[in-house]
Amino acid sequence: MLLRIELGCWLMLFAFFTVQAQEPERKNRALFYKITATWCAPCGAWGWDMANEVQQSRPDEQLYMAIFNSSQTDMNNRAFYNSTAVTLGFNFRHSSWPSFGVNGVNLTDKHQVNGMDISGLKQECYDSIDAFVQRDVVVNAASQMEMADQALNVATQVRFFEKSLGEYYLASYIIEDGAINYQNQQSGQVAHKGVLRGTLDSLDWGQKMVADSAEQDARFSYNYTVSLADKDWDAQKLVIYNIIWKKEGSRYYYVNGSKTRLVPATDISGTQARGQLRIYPNPASDRLFVQGLPSGAASISYTLSDLSGRVLQQGLWHTNGLDIGGLAKGMYVLTFGGPQAALFSQRFVKR
Repeated sequence: MLLRIELGCWLMLFAFFTVQAQEPERKNRALFYKITATWCAPCGAWGWDMANEVQQSRPDEQLYMAIFNSSQTDMNNRAFYNSTAVTLGFNFRHSSWPSFGVNGVNLTDKHQVNGMDISGLKQECYDSIDAFVQRDVVVNAASQMEMADQALNVATQVRFFEKSLGEYYLASYIIEDGAINYQNQQSGQVAHKGVLRGTLDSLDWGQKMVADSAEQDARFSYNYTVSLADKDWDAQKLVIYNIIWKKEGSRYYYVNGSKTRLVPATDISGTQARGQLRIYPNPASDRLFVQGLPSGAASISYTLSDLSGRVLQQGLWHTNGLDIGGLAKGMYVLTFGGPQAALFSQRFVKR
């Protein structure tokens, strides 16, 4: 990859970044993937429909990744091809396109002995995702990111919820969710979901966090700056998948993962609200106020969310401000909307 990478330690994060990592969520998400190609007819037919159906049926239980590991150039396939996709595809040991799997386990081959059993394959994907979600949560990661001067700034924190033995890695994958390209069996250029573009640190399996064991509540923090100046990706469609792998021998096994979407560099503000409303203090420790709210502010609704879009609080705004003392350190988004104010959204830092 031709990405310019600058890595720093956690102590440097506050000196160089305005973005701070969120607290990792105690939740399992499965890795649901399709090894695919733009020239592949089944990929754009039953494979296209199946990928969409599973994603829509399990929106918060899985991370969907489209892995383009074929070097063929038909239908502009090379636009999505990259070395990270080749590495993951080899580790997942697929033998066809499309090849579906969950957590690195190929599920397609066993369902195509006498023709493709699409229904059986789909059901096994559902069953594998559902079973994984119910397991005890061993470890997870969380990130926040923002764009500044054509560079992607990302802060990530990992937390082990249980004592764990083994060799663990953190890989932060760059995903373009809705990348435009051709697809056989689809009409014209279409939006491809979950396209794997590479990694933040140019390491296919990420950085080694743990060599032999991690204590319960052990934490690891990383920050990255990646230049996108030479990329034709749509920055507003970028998502970071933080995936924790456990290495055994020469194989990497999926442990858990999370995703973070890019927050626009500019706030989303209505014409009336632009330039009139301001969150203060920012950064804030205990209570948050808004300057410039119209009279009758109690009729204005608010939503507090993290940078992944997860809603943390919502209700009607009170003139005595918002208590944020219970929030973990990091960056959040406060959004207003109501009959007396156009939509207004602004980021703030909880310190």
